[in-house]
Amino acid sequence: MQATNSPSSGGNWPAEANLAVANAKADLAARAGVGAESINVVSVKETKWRNSALGCEEKGKMYMQVIVPGYTIILAANGQQTEYHANVGGTVVTCGSSSSLEQAQAVQAASNDLARRVQGEAAAVQLVSVSVKQWSDSSLGCPAPNTSYADVITPGYLVVLAYNDQQYEYHTAAANRVVLCQAGKPVP
Repeated sequence: MQATNSPSSGGNWPAEANLAVANAKADLAARAGVGAESINVVSVKETKWRNSALGCEEKGKMYMQVIVPGYTIILAANGQQTEYHANVGGTVVTCGSSSSLEQAQAVQAASNDLARRVQGEAAAVQLVSVSVKQWSDSSLGCPAPNTSYADVITPGYLVVLAYNDQQYEYHTAAANRVVLCQAGKPVP
C-alpha cells in the first residue's frame, strides 16, 4: 500500500470519493447498529493499492496485481474508529473482516465478467450498488427455465454495475459464483 497526497476531513474530500464514503458509512452503520447519519467521517485520503485486495490480503489467496486507485477512509461510531479501504468504484473493505473482503471479491468477479462480456476494461465498469442477500434457493433468485435448484438458503450479494450508461444486475453466491440476471433470468 502506498498512501498518498490528500488527507481530508469534515467533508473536504474529492467528490469522486462520495460513493466509497457512503458505502463505508452504510457498512459501519449496519455493523454498529446505528443510523448512517450518526457515523462521523474522521478522514479520507487518496491511496494507491498495490493489488485488487485493497490492502487487505489474505494468506493463500491470489489477487490481481495492478495498481488500484482509491481511498483510505476512517470513520467513527460509538466512540470507536474503523478504517475502510476503497477503490474509486466505491467498493469498500475493512481488513480482517471476511464479509467485507468476500463482498469486494464478489464485486470484482462480477466486474470481470461484465468486462469480458462487453469486451471492455474492468476499470471502466462502475459499481452502482451492492447489498447482502439471502437467496431462497441455489438459483440465486435468477432461475433458468426448466432447471431444478437446491432448496437451500444461499448467502451472497446483489451487485449492480454500470458500463456505458447501461446497468447490469449480478446475483452472487459469495464470491465464487456470479450470475448476470436480466428480467429474472440468467444470461448465458
